[in-house]
Amino acid sequence: MDAQCADDAFQTLGICLLTIDTGGTIDKCTPEAAQLFGYARDEMRGLPLARLLPDLALERARSVISREIDDASASGVSGRCKDGTELTLQYFIKRVKNPVGTSHFTLVVNDIGDQAEPLKKLHHDLMLSDLAIRGAGIGVVEFFPDSMVVSTSPIAQDILEIKATDPAEMRQEWRSRVHPDDLEIALSPTQILMTSKLDQASCEYRFRKPDDQSWRWIRAGLFVTERKPDGTPRIVASTLIDVTERKRHELALMRSNEQFRLAFDNAPIGKAIVNLDGTIHSVNTAFCSLYGYSETMLVDKEFNSFLLHEDIDSDVGQLELLKAGEIPSYRIEKRLVRGDGAIVWGLMSVALIKAINGDPESFIVQIVDVTEHRRLIELKNEFVATVSHELRTPLTSIVGALSLLTSFTDENYSDQTQRLLYIAQQNGNRLRALIDDILDFEKYSSGQVTFTLTETPILPMIEDAVMANTPIAEKYDVTCNVISLSRRLNGYTDQKRFHQIMANLLSNATKFANKGSVVDIMVERTGDFVRVAVKNQGVGISDAFRKRIFKPFSQAEQSATRSRGGTGLGLSIVKQIVEQSGGEVGYDSVPNGFTTFWFTIPTKRPVPRTSAVRDETVYESGN
Repeated sequence: MDAQCADDAFQTLGICLLTIDTGGTIDKCTPEAAQLFGYARDEMRGLPLARLLPDLALERARSVISREIDDASASGVSGRCKDGTELTLQYFIKRVKNPVGTSHFTLVVNDIGDQAEPLKKLHHDLMLSDLAIRGAGIGVVEFFPDSMVVSTSPIAQDILEIKATDPAEMRQEWRSRVHPDDLEIALSPTQILMTSKLDQASCEYRFRKPDDQSWRWIRAGLFVTERKPDGTPRIVASTLIDVTERKRHELALMRSNEQFRLAFDNAPIGKAIVNLDGTIHSVNTAFCSLYGYSETMLVDKEFNSFLLHEDIDSDVGQLELLKAGEIPSYRIEKRLVRGDGAIVWGLMSVALIKAINGDPESFIVQIVDVTEHRRLIELKNEFVATVSHELRTPLTSIVGALSLLTSFTDENYSDQTQRLLYIAQQNGNRLRALIDDILDFEKYSSGQVTFTLTETPILPMIEDAVMANTPIAEKYDVTCNVISLSRRLNGYTDQKRFHQIMANLLSNATKFANKGSVVDIMVERTGDFVRVAVKNQGVGISDAFRKRIFKPFSQAEQSATRSRGGTGLGLSIVKQIVEQSGGEVGYDSVPNGFTTFWFTIPTKRPVPRTSAVRDETVYESGN
């Protein structure tokens, strides 16, 4: 009767329970256990436990059955139903000691299949978190204020390399290797967390490894992970990161910024950083002196408000090209209105400052006061123009009289008289050519020449120029040859100015070519331009002369040029005409070989432009 009551009670427990004998065979089971594994109750009796649980899951259960331990548990193990279906189980097995008779074992089983996926996800997330911490090189330290015990992760041990294990010795070694100037900083986060309600604090300090005399930078972030009932921290966790490399870059950037600030503030040239909307962001002392305003009166004001009204829009096109990244910088002269109302001329250099992503951020403007220089240039121009005009009238009369005298062939002039008349006439013509070139150069330099650009066939104009240059070519025993693959090459040019370009280039090419050689004039299409090149073979251009070849009044060695004549203004005039017509000019030369001067003519209608910086060659030579 008692046994029957015990069995009835066993069947009404409502849990998955099995009893196992010492041989590992199932003796009894509750209905819930039989249902879990898909057996009838009678079928369960006598089954080996290994039928329900794979051998791997039985490892600790067997230790209990063999009496090595009294109980064991496992979670997430595999089970097998009668039909072969896999289960995810959690079990607990315990040895029950029987004072009378043999011992038996109770096994409680729970189906945790519904919890398996969340557990797997949790395990996966923990694994990723651990990998992230390891990849980021983050060390973790736990500190227990009451016991002063410190626990460090492997990464923290690699960062600190503290060999002591005793907590007191660890703290002492850590203090000894913190930079003396940073010790108070390094201790402050702990003091803040212990004396306030804050849950986190951080600091950066210098730290020395035991085998290294150089200082490394450590960033420590402290967090209260558990508090006692009275609110004081029970556990404080700290993350440690070696930020030496980042700190090195920060310090280098700070030094670079400081150097830039000093260079900006103390530069003798006026400098300003201007926002994209045209307001002034910052200025240096020289800029304030130039304008006659204080820094506070300039900052946040419109930059254009300090310019003469007529000059405000003179560089709009170049500014747009600069913002679009099509040009790196540009220079222009503008008139500035000082605080006292005086007008000063400034040579402005404007460049773009870009953000890290490459977008335009602001402009840097440098201004040099060229008021006095312009005054001297204007005086010089006025003087040259006055002298040239005053000379031209009497010189025209003199040259005309000499021409008239030399035309009287019937007169009985002695040979010496005829020679003197010839020399006088030649020198008169050279002087008149010099005055004409000076006047032309001054007009082009000051932007007083109006260009009429029309679409014109290029080859016929070149052939006309070659024909006009024939007397000079014959004089120096040189032949001119025009080379072009097509006669249908049109470009936008001023015909009168074009003939002036060709006259100068052909004259130079024939004068400095070897006797009996050929001067080639090559015409071709290159993109949106027609390229005209004049090539000769001769002594070439010396290295010493290359830098000033396009400057006014520049000539090669006198011994080489005196017999050929020239004013030294021809190439400078060519450069002015070509650039103000929308083209470019240049040259290639090999000493004692071939020399080629080339220029381009736009095939699309250009916007006629004058030099933004007047007398630019003068500024360059001044540098």
